[in-house]
Amino acid sequence: MRKMRSKGACTMDKSGNRKSITIKINGQEKTFEENKKDRLNPENQLAATREKAEEESFDWILADHDDEKRNEIINPVPLKKSKALIDFSGNTKNRLSLIAILSAILLGTCFGVIILKTITTDDGTTATEKAPASLAPKETQSAESVNTNLKTYMVQGGVFSTESSARALQKNIKQKGVPAEIFALDGKYYIFVGTAGSLEESKGLASYHKQNQVDAFWKEVSFSTAIKGGEKERELLNEMSTLYGTLSQFTSGLLNGSVSTWDQEVLNKQVKAVNNSSENVSAEALVTMKKNISSAAELLNKYKSSKDPEQLVLAQEQLLLYLKGYQSIGGN
Repeated sequence: MRKMRSKGACTMDKSGNRKSITIKINGQEKTFEENKKDRLNPENQLAATREKAEEESFDWILADHDDEKRNEIINPVPLKKSKALIDFSGNTKNRLSLIAILSAILLGTCFGVIILKTITTDDGTTATEKAPASLAPKETQSAESVNTNLKTYMVQGGVFSTESSARALQKNIKQKGVPAEIFALDGKYYIFVGTAGSLEESKGLASYHKQNQVDAFWKEVSFSTAIKGGEKERELLNEMSTLYGTLSQFTSGLLNGSVSTWDQEVLNKQVKAVNNSSENVSAEALVTMKKNISSAAELLNKYKSSKDPEQLVLAQEQLLLYLKGYQSIGGN
């Protein structure tokens, strides 16, 4: 707290019925006038004199704002009681109307649930009844479809957009003593005049056929098929495909001169495997393919004794027929 003291000087001026009193406070003079009527008695004058003396010298006490701290009191806001959502204190008509509305809602919900369950049950029954109609015949269910691919290297004699044009060239090529078969691939008709076991052998076979005035080119082809049947049918197809690879390699190599002999033991073993696998197989396409592959093996054996290249050309023709049968199974 800071204290400030103020002192005053007092002078009196008498004139007539008035008295003037001049008080000097902090260098400023203030004049006060007094009438006789206002004159106090001796006791009051003495008291006034004492009060003036006290006023002349007093202490000013000023609050130090730096030290002042205010304590703010926050009064909590009283919570208002929420009104009830539904006032049941109304008259009887309002209560009856409310009960009627709630009852209608409850009954409507119950009926909706019952109808929904009924519709769901009907749909489930219909789906169950229709399920047997989508089942395939017993023959289709018992036959499993297996997709297989056969990659081979072909010698191409021509390609056409129409089958009739391809047949005209096929006839011309066969008149020259060269095998020729038409294959439909990718919307076009290819004439293949030979098959080989590798890309290099297909190039050599193409050179061989060019000697007979045939425009031949090599081409890698992948045939796909989907055979339906049991384990025996799949086993027969696999064994025949293995024998096909061996025969195409031997016959093409002997024609172009890249090989002069072959492993007869391997050939005999593969032929025997095909014969064993073909037992109890009645699928017409597989039976025809088995005849083609077996004929090619027999012609190769004839060449061994006769050394007649014509036997190799005929063997190549049987291999081309085998590939046509392979393609027909897959519907290509």
